[in-house]
Amino acid sequence: MEEINDLIILGRSWPELLRDGRYSVCTAGYSKERGFIRIYPTRIYSPLKAWNIVNVCVERNSSDTRKESWKIVGSKNEWDNLDKNIKVIGSLERAERINLLRKLSTDSTENLRSMGRTLGLVKPEIISWVLKDAGIEPSIQTTLTGMKLKTKKHFKSKPYVKYRCLPNCGSKQPHDQQLIEFGAYMWINKHTSKSDQEKVFDNLRLGDKAWEKYFLVGNLAHKRKTFMIISVMRFKK
Repeated sequence: MEEINDLIILGRSWPELLRDGRYSVCTAGYSKERGFIRIYPTRIYSPLKAWNIVNVCVERNSSDTRKESWKIVGSKNEWDNLDKNIKVIGSLERAERINLLRKLSTDSTENLRSMGRTLGLVKPEIISWVLKDAGIEPSIQTTLTGMKLKTKKHFKSKPYVKYRCLPNCGSKQPHDQQLIEFGAYMWINKHTSKSDQEKVFDNLRLGDKAWEKYFLVGNLAHKRKTFMIISVMRFKK
């Protein structure tokens, strides 16, 4: 068991259904002492909100060997009361958020791959965005508590963003990555028409030059070369 006492939460993905019926969110953040951190599994409703600074006791996850990956102590046996193992000790103000994003956004997806890192922050040159048709009929799963929820694989349309990393992109072709941000999927989940769902990109300010944007990106445990956008972090210039 180890304690992380300065974890700044940067983003959360849309929930996944675990084999035992739990719905879990992948949470990512940054520690000045330890660098980028991934915590999985975590509960949907928890104190792990963006820009909160938390103190949390963690341990290695035997099913996830990525060096940035940890799980909260008690995440299996104390799942229903897991929040008691998370202590919010503060939050970042706007100026602090901006300074942190600008400081950390020196990564590129290709550099992350080459260095064996699985999490990073990039400053994107955004080229295009689209809701791609997954070719399935969406279905809804019901949790043990009666809550109804779709996982990413049950969405008929999924958001993708095409971009290059600034200032220098190591990839010959633009990155075309799926966006898995909690808030983005929440918007899509609330709207039935594709035209309304597509407004998610307006909400993220992807095409608005008055807003400065950053992408928190991470790879998949079973596909280490495949990266996704965990969160779109933005502020008005």
